[in-house]
Amino acid sequence: MTPIKNKETKYCDYGCGEEAKFHLKNGKWCCCSCYSGCKKIIDKRLDTIKNSESINELNVFCSFGCGKKAKYKFKNGKFCCSKSQNSCDAIKHKIHETQTILCNTEEYKKNQRQIMIDFLEKETEEEKILRYDKKIVNYKNKSEEEKKIKNQKMVEGMKERGTFYLRNERIRISLGKPETRKKLSTQISKSRQTLEHKERQRIKFKITIDKIKEICLSFLDIEETRNNPNNLEEDELQVRCKNSTCQNSKENDGWFTPTRDQLISRMYSINTSIGNSFLFCSKKCKNESFWYYIKTNPDRILAFEKYNRKVYSETYKSVKNNSDKILNIELRGFKHGYDLDHKYSIYDGFMNNVDPKIVGHYKNLEILKSKVNRNDKRNKSSITLQRLLMEIEKSK
Repeated sequence: MTPIKNKETKYCDYGCGEEAKFHLKNGKWCCCSCYSGCKKIIDKRLDTIKNSESINELNVFCSFGCGKKAKYKFKNGKFCCSKSQNSCDAIKHKIHETQTILCNTEEYKKNQRQIMIDFLEKETEEEKILRYDKKIVNYKNKSEEEKKIKNQKMVEGMKERGTFYLRNERIRISLGKPETRKKLSTQISKSRQTLEHKERQRIKFKITIDKIKEICLSFLDIEETRNNPNNLEEDELQVRCKNSTCQNSKENDGWFTPTRDQLISRMYSINTSIGNSFLFCSKKCKNESFWYYIKTNPDRILAFEKYNRKVYSETYKSVKNNSDKILNIELRGFKHGYDLDHKYSIYDGFMNNVDPKIVGHYKNLEILKSKVNRNDKRNKSSITLQRLLMEIEKSK
């Protein structure tokens, strides 16, 4: 179907008398993008329904093979159990079979995947958030009985088909035969343990400089990268260690090969500006570096845990005694998607030796969206210590 670009006047070939706007695949011209939308075709269908004669008195069966008694007679002389032939069970079954054959073809699946990819690429972040929020709202609005009915329908449908998917593998196994499940699961596990499979997976999910250019171009501006000169054939990526005292750091002119998980987490932090996920060659370098979140001395960790417990005990007391003074506290929890947050963070209070009573005071508490609290704010403070002390003094 292609729209008319030339100024030549052409009329609809289906007899409605209107000007043609589209050129269909069958070579005909039509006023609509599909011939079923033409007024002439619609009128013909309505005439067949109106002019169909009732034949309840006659003992005649449907001409389309459903086995039911015929109730109507069409202009072409055929008998049918309903006003339209498309409402007949036999015709419905034929249409269903043809649709299943078309939908199971590789071309159809590729086209559907491409349509979905194009839709997701065009979708903005706001639209994604709205779509996600709608799903949550629809799930929450459903009662427990409706959820149970939905789950039962899913199980019944799987039993009727006699199939289900084993984890993420595209292998169908019958529900009634546990022996076949065990055989196929052992086959899958053995195939995954072979060296050929591991090599294929390594090449498939390998991250090179060319892939980084497609995914996260700013990664190359922030981090220094190169291909390993000793292994140029495999395009082995190398970066610098963030610990300045390490042999593999920029200060000591060193390089190391990072893991795939390290590169993915670093690119995610650059794209979303959530966290840091700096690149370190070992856990020792990570723990010794200045850039790590909390240094992993066992004494320091124990002290932080004790301080954290004290702060939360104080917050519990302040919420219990002053819940009416905290704005929108009724929204806290999973139901509405809000968290109780400390304006001056617990981490900053621990680092600056602030009294837990000050950090757990009701003036230091606020209600934030869980996404903002857990992704954007995290261990940061949204208020200074001096301002917090001023507010506490005013409240007295």
